[in-house]
Amino acid sequence: MGRSLAVDLGWRALSLLEMGGVMAIYFWGIWQVGPALAQNGTALGPGVGGLFLATAVYAAVVSPLVVHHDSGPLRGVGSWRRGFLRTDNLGRALAVYGSLASAALLLIVAAALATGRFSPLAFDWDALGRRFFLYIFSALGQQLFIFGFFYPRLTCLLYGGRTFNGDHLDADACRRPFAQARFCQGLTDRELLCVGWLGLVAALFHYPNTTLMLGVFFAAALWSLVYRNVPNIWVSAVAHAAIGASLNLILGVNTRIGPSFGSNYRGFFRTVFPFLEQVINGKF
Repeated sequence: MGRSLAVDLGWRALSLLEMGGVMAIYFWGIWQVGPALAQNGTALGPGVGGLFLATAVYAAVVSPLVVHHDSGPLRGVGSWRRGFLRTDNLGRALAVYGSLASAALLLIVAAALATGRFSPLAFDWDALGRRFFLYIFSALGQQLFIFGFFYPRLTCLLYGGRTFNGDHLDADACRRPFAQARFCQGLTDRELLCVGWLGLVAALFHYPNTTLMLGVFFAAALWSLVYRNVPNIWVSAVAHAAIGASLNLILGVNTRIGPSFGSNYRGFFRTVFPFLEQVINGKF
């Protein structure tokens, strides 16, 4: 009994340490490395670049597959032969995330038209296309971090155990007040805590843009409830990109984060990867 408790606490502590380490390196890069590169006009050194790459590989591959043996489908990831696209729930994912994105886009366009920010004939659709294309990769990275890494580790922290394999779903199902609970009804305390923490993590990634952080918190909390039932990284990322690009260019919401918020600094990725400027071509 004592040994099993110690092992369980050890895995919980490891999950907490992993999440804290990834967040620390992310903020160090966004707030320290990027601005220093822009100010000094230097390139990303092999040591720093290697650290960022190693962190990404650890979060996306080593931690879930080697350390914890997490379930790929539950993280929304399919076989590498299919480009990691999960296909067994593809139809449902397209319907669910497509509906969410469509509803959000209708609200964005309606708000932009009502405030005079958007005219379909005068709008630069090429800029939106470029923004959407690049946003897919950014959104995919965010989805992998939030739902491919933080969601499994947070689940193991709250429920115990080494592996993210669906046991938490069975545990929560047994504790719901009625078996056929409707969406968002009958959620257990740990489910609500997980949803809140994922919303908070997503919001922190958008610091210090407080307006965006507030919106992201509630959107990510809702999104995590959906993702819990329909996990699909690629489809979720494309829907995320469509909403984010439209918020920025159609409604004019400031989506800058980190030290680029409220300054002329273009941001970490545009500094580290100068070729992005050629793709953007001054459009945004």
